[in-house]
Amino acid sequence: MEANRSSQGLARATPLPIAQGKDRRLVLFGSVLPGEAGADNAVDLLVQFSPGAKTCDRLLDLSDLLEERLGWRVELVTMEAVSPFPGPRILAEAQDVLRAA
Repeated sequence: MEANRSSQGLARATPLPIAQGKDRRLVLFGSVLPGEAGADNAVDLLVQFSPGAKTCDRLLDLSDLLEERLGWRVELVTMEAVSPFPGPRILAEAQDVLRAA
């Protein structure tokens, strides 16, 4: 796994406006975690917005910002959009990149 594709690498690369903004939690999941991601794989992230902060524009802006900062394609999904079937497995394996206090 490339260093910047780890949860620690992503945390270091996460832009300060995200950490101080309207995002309560950013979680890494998917093929990047076990080191199985190839160069063509996206970085899979879940986001939990602060109450009242979730909008389509905010989601798209955050996705664009992360792609710009990380240099990889990002698949960004809200916590609410995770299917109830794979959801528990995804959350069990996921690693926090950012979590608001």
